[in-house]
Amino acid sequence: MAQERPENHPNNLPGNGRRYTAVRIAIGLAALQSAFAIFNFVCWLLHGEHPWAELARAYPVSRMVLWGAALLWSAVSLASVIACWQGRRWGCLGYLYGAAAWIAVAFLLAPWQIALSGAVMPLLISSVFCTDSARRYLADEAVSRRDCSTRARLSRGVWLFSTVCYYAIFFVQVTNEGWFADVLVDAWRRLAMWIMPLLPLAAVGCTRKGERIWRLGMFLVVSGLAGLFALIGYVPYMPLLVSFLGDGYQGYEIPWGTSTVWVFLLLLSGSFGLAIARLLHRRRASVRPEPT
Repeated sequence: MAQERPENHPNNLPGNGRRYTAVRIAIGLAALQSAFAIFNFVCWLLHGEHPWAELARAYPVSRMVLWGAALLWSAVSLASVIACWQGRRWGCLGYLYGAAAWIAVAFLLAPWQIALSGAVMPLLISSVFCTDSARRYLADEAVSRRDCSTRARLSRGVWLFSTVCYYAIFFVQVTNEGWFADVLVDAWRRLAMWIMPLLPLAAVGCTRKGERIWRLGMFLVVSGLAGLFALIGYVPYMPLLVSFLGDGYQGYEIPWGTSTVWVFLLLLSGSFGLAIARLLHRRRASVRPEPT
C-alpha cells in the first residue's frame, strides 16, 4: 500500500513544504499596523476632548484630508493583506496600488519628513510583495488549505493575541497615550509587563511540533518590526526636529534608549530563531522518506 506523501498531510505546512516566511511576516506586519492605526484613530475621534466642529475649525482642511486619507489607506491595507493571507491575487495588487496612492497623497499634504517616515514601511512591504516568493505564494493552491483543527485554530488565536498585546504594551510604554494607556495604570501596567513573557510561551505550547521555533521567530520579528516602524514614525516629532515641520505640530518625548534596545533584542532573537527553524526544516526535508 502506498504511503501518504508528507506534503499532502493535512497538518503539514501549506505550500508543499514552502513556508514563505518573508511574505507571511510582511502580511502580519501590515495587518497589525493597519488595525492599530484604525483603532487609535477611531478612539481619538470618539474620546477626544474637543467636539468635531472645534477640530474642523482648529485644523486646516489639508490636515483633515490627510487624516481621512490615512484612515482610508489603513482600511485598504488591512483588507488587502487579509486577502493576500487567503491567497487571493487581488490583495497584493490592492496593497501595491493603495501604497502608491497613499505615499503620493502624504507627500502632497504633509511635511516631507512625516511623509518620508510614513512611506518606509509600505515601500518595504511592497518590495516583498513584488518578489518571486510572493508570486509563488499567491499561485500555491495549498496556501488556502489551512489546518482547521481545534489545536491549529487555538494556536493561531494565541499567536495573534500575543502579537497584539506586545505591540499595544510597547506603544503604551513609548507614548503613554491612548485608550490602552488609560486602562493599564499603576499595578495593571506592572502586571501586564510580568505577563508579557508568558504569552509567547503559551503560544508555543499550543503550536504543534515542527513549527514552534519558526512561529516564535516570526512573532518576534513582526513585533520587532512593528516597534521599529512606530519609532521611525516619531522621528519627525523629536523635540530637536519638530520645529522643521512648521506651525501646528508638537514634539514628543519618548524613551528612545530603552525602546531601541527592546526592538533590537526582538529582531535579533527573532532572526536567530528563524535561522534555526530554517536549518531544522531543511534537515527534516532531506531525511523525508520517499513514497513507495
